[in-house]
Amino acid sequence: MVSIPKFNPEKGKEFINRINSPFVNLLFRRDIENLPISDLAFLDQQERLLSEDEFVILFSRQLDTGGWLPLSEDRVYNPMYLSTIWHLIYLGYLGLNGAVIPQLTKAVDYCLQNFFDQDEQIFPSVNRRYYGFLQCVNAMFLRSLLKMGFADREDVHKASLAHLERIHSDEGNCKYKKGGFRCGWGLIKDLQLLNEFPPSWRNKKFSESVKTSQDYLLSHNLSEAKLPRVKKQISKHWLTYAYFRSYHSDIFEAAEALVLSGVKSHRELTKTLKVIGSRCFNGATWKSEYYQPKWPFKLERRAPSPWLSLRGLRITGA
Repeated sequence: MVSIPKFNPEKGKEFINRINSPFVNLLFRRDIENLPISDLAFLDQQERLLSEDEFVILFSRQLDTGGWLPLSEDRVYNPMYLSTIWHLIYLGYLGLNGAVIPQLTKAVDYCLQNFFDQDEQIFPSVNRRYYGFLQCVNAMFLRSLLKMGFADREDVHKASLAHLERIHSDEGNCKYKKGGFRCGWGLIKDLQLLNEFPPSWRNKKFSESVKTSQDYLLSHNLSEAKLPRVKKQISKHWLTYAYFRSYHSDIFEAAEALVLSGVKSHRELTKTLKVIGSRCFNGATWKSEYYQPKWPFKLERRAPSPWLSLRGLRITGA
């Protein structure tokens, strides 16, 4: 049993139920009540959610090809690629069973057929300039596909195992060009992906890769985010709690990834959870301190966050 100081899981559950957010409730049923996403009760609730205005508007913006154009005039190399990928990543964090939603199946087909390097089994083949960064996005994208129920697809299976090969062989995956050390944020995204691997995928390379990731995070002062980096100053993102944001991570998300990967007790984990707990209020939740306004839906900012209460409940195993 893992505990977070000042966080009371029962109060966390009460807070989530009181908020009565349909998105959070779906995640609560999946992650805390362990309701399979194939269960009729889950699918019925999801069907009601899909009739909400947010989803009606979201799918009205989807092109016939299956992709989405950017919501703003972002200066990106391939806006269709990035926008579609981020839509699917975002939806994967909302707890949906995407495999039974035709629009999402179409979007997955579109991404894998048009933006995926079949030889290297990675996104994208269109812009090598951001190769390291996009391997991080690759992990986030694949994790979302597994979360949304696409693990049975052969192309998703093949791409996930190819990503495991890169992690295991340490061929520059999420490494800084200067210094050659691994990016802490990218490592967390890799570990989150591995945590979603079905049991039948978990071979020796999987176990070794998980252990390497755990050891790397826990061998540094994680509570203060003192991991190897290029810049001397620690990024404020590490100590800014949110659910979720781009390729950045924070120590709260790192703690969750570690616990879900099997770490139950360690000095660095205990220190980190103490820091996280110090910012919990009313024993139930934390403030969401960041949001990404360019995503399809907006999450609350600087308000008591049911999303972070869920993170606390996952860590404590409530």
